[in-house]
Amino acid sequence: MPWVLAVLAGALIAVPVGALLAVPAVRRSGLYLALATFGFAVLLERLTFGTGLMFNVHGTGALEAPRPGFAQSDTAYFYVVAAFVGLGVLLVLGIHRSRLGRLLRAMSDSTTALKTFGTNVTTVKVIVFCLSAFLAGLGGALIGPVTGSASPADYQSFGSLLLLVVLVITVGSEVVASFGAAAALVVIPTYITDPTFANYFPLFFGAAALAVAMKPNEFPAPGWLQRWAVRARPQPTRHPAVARAVTRAQGEDLRSKAVLGLGVELAGVEG
Repeated sequence: MPWVLAVLAGALIAVPVGALLAVPAVRRSGLYLALATFGFAVLLERLTFGTGLMFNVHGTGALEAPRPGFAQSDTAYFYVVAAFVGLGVLLVLGIHRSRLGRLLRAMSDSTTALKTFGTNVTTVKVIVFCLSAFLAGLGGALIGPVTGSASPADYQSFGSLLLLVVLVITVGSEVVASFGAAAALVVIPTYITDPTFANYFPLFFGAAALAVAMKPNEFPAPGWLQRWAVRARPQPTRHPAVARAVTRAQGEDLRSKAVLGLGVELAGVEG
């Protein structure tokens, strides 16, 4: 099989696994969702990583992961991975601007209101799981050729916790936060030659995670960094007349939502 098709096939194989994981986790949220997905990762790691179903096919505990014939050098393979990253960014931006992205933003605002208008929230969540599994599978397929082999050490479940922490404490949109997390986790530590200082990076990430957990609605950063984050966030520009019309519409929409939510709660009480 050609190398590019093999990478895409590896990403597609992860899609039904994401759908399978969505079945027990789709009705969870917040901490319980994180625990469910992390428990699945630990279960997979303990039961299958060391068997012939995953890495221990020939008794070596690792799988050969060659690079494509047109990108054997480190520099050439870097540009191959950068191309996949660019395509992944375009995919995320396309989803963000599509109908699915609008549904996700509406679900983040009010799941009850979205259900009231007849949207199947469960289907939307399953699609998100499948897309996330596709991107994760794509990244996993691209990691192996960096060293030429894929082993369980490259896919430790506890490493995902550090990835999640760094992503949560990074400021910006989905794409900006992803690049910021990659820079904080991998790029910046490579420029630090002092091993003692480098050992404090996990401590910083852990402290930031505790700050996020204690004040989830506030970014745990100094005031100047919070002000910079607000300024860096893109703000839509509107004509003053349009802005006043939008403000009035938003006020009416909030009142409608309040009445709708009250009706839903009363219907639930009567039921």
